Amino acid sequence: MHQSKIKILHKTTLSEIGGAERLLLLLLENRDVKTFEYTVASLNGKGQLANNVRELGIPYFDLKWKQIFKLPLRLNKVVKSRKIDILQVHGIKAAIIVCFLAKRMGVKYI
Repeated sequence: MHQSKIKILHKTTLSEIGGAERLLLLLLENRDVKTFEYTVASLNGKGQLANNVRELGIPYFDLKWKQIFKLPLRLNKVVKSRKIDILQVHGIKAAIIVCFLAKRMGVKYI
């Protein structure tokens, strides 16, 4: 019997490389592609993290922090279009903003 992959959206605040982003990259470089399908999004998507994630062949989305009032719509669009099962949040700013939205969208989050 064929099981579909669990789709995870990794959400971070920055797209520059800091501690949380370094950990995320290590996780993605050693990912389990048989079980999981990965997507990454950040509030500021023009840094080195964006480049590294794309080099790994993983979809990357810029949620555009400067247009914060549109964040719920953008996040919802990514979640629906990628059929996300779990939203994993990296960083306190991302957690505060995104966990509330994930709960409203009915998506599990960690």
